[in-house]
Amino acid sequence: VTPATPTINVTFTDAAAAFNSTTGSNAYPDHAASLTQPTITGTAQIGQTLTCNNGTFSDIDSDSENTGARTWQWFNGTTAIGGATSSTWVVASGYTGASIKCQENTTAINWTTSTASNNSSATVIANSNPVNATITFANLTTTHQFTVIADADDADGGSNIVSWNITTTAGSCVYASNSTSGNTRYVNFTCTGVTPATPTINVTFTDAAAAFNSTTGS
Repeated sequence: VTPATPTINVTFTDAAAAFNSTTGSNAYPDHAASLTQPTITGTAQIGQTLTCNNGTFSDIDSDSENTGARTWQWFNGTTAIGGATSSTWVVASGYTGASIKCQENTTAINWTTSTASNNSSATVIANSNPVNATITFANLTTTHQFTVIADADDADGGSNIVSWNITTTAGSCVYASNSTSGNTRYVNFTCTGVTPATPTINVTFTDAAAAFNSTTGS
């Protein structure tokens, strides 16, 4: 029932009640447990939560699993991810394109040498598209010009937005500057009018995976 190395005594007695004994000890054997492959569910993108769904524990000795002793480890390829030791993991910035696995470790209730581990199949962290593009305007005070201030967010980081394009229905617009802060890319343009007009301005942000998001204003 529980691990032990019992001392065994066997006594032989004949018809005249004479006897002889022998004593020895032997540990009760324990055999390896097994665990079916855990699975990963959840949206495989930056900022989303992945879950390592438990495999099924089995033991040829009919030992029961100590479910409270389960442990987990998440891996990027073959490298353990620091601090990622629970059944869930929030995909951190910088893991776009990474091949992620989870490992589940199990043990039996009493026969604690009955352990089993298994790894999930790999899940690749997908690119996050640019989102939340916005546009505002600031008129210049001495010319027929205004500044377009546009920005967009990308969970993979503002620097993952690698290009931007502006179109206008009247006049002309040229690139002025750009910057990043956290997950946001900011871009400024200067637009010039030759004749009176209220142009419609469209700015499109494109990331390294060619995903894009646009904003329009006038």
